[in-house]
Amino acid sequence: MHWFQQSLAHKSDNNRTFNQKYYINPEYYNDNSNIFIIYVGGESLLSPYPSIFGFVNEIARNLNAVIYSLEHRYYGDSLPFTNLNRINLTYLTSNYAISDIAKFIKHVPNPITSKPNPLGSTKWILVGGSYAGNLVSWTKLKFPKLIWAGLASSAPINIKRDFYEYDEAISSALGYKCSFILSQVKDHIDKIITQSNYSSVFDIKSLFTCSDIQSNELFLYTIADILSYTIQYSGIYEGPRYQKMCVNLSTKDSINSQLEVFADYIKQVLSHINSSCYKYSRFDELSNFNSMPTDSYRQWIYQSCNEFGYWQSAPTQSLSIRSKYLTVEWFEEYMCGPSFFGSKVGPPKHFSFSSRLFDQLPERIIWTNGDLDPWSKLSVSTANSISNLTPVYLIKGGSHVTDLGMPLT
Repeated sequence: MHWFQQSLAHKSDNNRTFNQKYYINPEYYNDNSNIFIIYVGGESLLSPYPSIFGFVNEIARNLNAVIYSLEHRYYGDSLPFTNLNRINLTYLTSNYAISDIAKFIKHVPNPITSKPNPLGSTKWILVGGSYAGNLVSWTKLKFPKLIWAGLASSAPINIKRDFYEYDEAISSALGYKCSFILSQVKDHIDKIITQSNYSSVFDIKSLFTCSDIQSNELFLYTIADILSYTIQYSGIYEGPRYQKMCVNLSTKDSINSQLEVFADYIKQVLSHINSSCYKYSRFDELSNFNSMPTDSYRQWIYQSCNEFGYWQSAPTQSLSIRSKYLTVEWFEEYMCGPSFFGSKVGPPKHFSFSSRLFDQLPERIIWTNGDLDPWSKLSVSTANSISNLTPVYLIKGGSHVTDLGMPLT
């Protein structure tokens, strides 16, 4: 583990710095290659895994490259402030994260010479998955002479406030019959939540072991998200399979028995990942100003409120397994208002690169997506690849960032 003195506010009079964590693996380094890979950290604690194992390590071995793994500001151990109140989160933006990468490249010491790497004779390759895949593309776009190439895995580059297509992709993965049954179960739960007394609402939450969640909408979101989790990460998730749940649902004739099958599946998943329903909802993380290295939810929701959206709402024109009460307005009021802005808020107003989408894709970026990954709906496909220098690969049976060989945490 190493530390880099990173600027808090690039190109400003604020000279404050913070310690940004990074790892190095020089095992495959060759003076004749002068190739350096940066595994770009995303919205979570960075582990040494990418610099030691997995696909990134294979790339380095084949290219005789050094691997640097750089943690994202405000996540993990790279905290400029210990208190994550609204004012202190001001410097948490994708634009600052892009500038972090550029400064890191210009000043990080070579693991052999202990001096900065000469920029004119080195090739820098960025690798990142999900939001970090966006950073790969955006950094190449902003600093085209600094970055030679990149790999953007499962990168939702098409910033979208109302991401209802996420749920459509989940329904597609489940298949029509299973989705139809779950849609009816969802409607049944909605009816209980909105038309029944306190006792009945408590009973339905208890059936899913979610009685500790006070907000009805948060309960509805949590059970939908637990199911989505097993599909989004189906390539590496090793717990109870949603396919078996669908088979069990098809053998039941009554809505109550189907409800029990769905609830049993949610409880099995929670048991497998060693979590409670309340813990999975991450309500405490969202409201906790004092972050632990393993906490990341408050920071990511702030970025979602401030820059991206990506709200996984219920589609209105197609089959949905999400409650109709999970609207964009609910997400922005519940997630953004009290937690950060003190009142109801509207759409994100600080998209850093929202206008730079498919018509401005940087060259020499490889785009990869799993065909089962809901986030692929916002990524680059063969339909919008603009040249041979932006190759696109769709991985059959793949899910979210499975090509990077990352562990599920």
